[in-house]
Amino acid sequence: MAGGSGGYIYVATKNVYDENTYSPNAIIEAKGGYGRGNSFSGAGGVVVFDEGFDIPHDQVDISGGISESADESGCQNGAAGTLWYRPSDHLVVKNNVTVSDRYTVVKPPSGGLHLAKELTILD
Repeated sequence: MAGGSGGYIYVATKNVYDENTYSPNAIIEAKGGYGRGNSFSGAGGVVVFDEGFDIPHDQVDISGGISESADESGCQNGAAGTLWYRPSDHLVVKNNVTVSDRYTVVKPPSGGLHLAKELTILD
């Protein structure tokens, strides 16, 4: 059975009385699903942080899923997910060291050529 994609998480929170806080142990996950048997796994998800919320990317897991039948090249493992810090216009593509031969396609919004001010690609 094939694994599903990691989905989409949009976080927009602003505290007018104090700065936003989060636990140093907090993890936000939008991981791709597990591929059973000879099936593909799901791609990592999309996470968008807006307003005053900007948890570090090492506390966000947007990796592609792992397949039971993946080979050394990562064939059948899911593609990396994306994380966008909207206020700073920083896009992160990351797969948490999940080896995959699948591509993460990132397109600029329709009608414009701008993708992001800063782009980070991580294993």
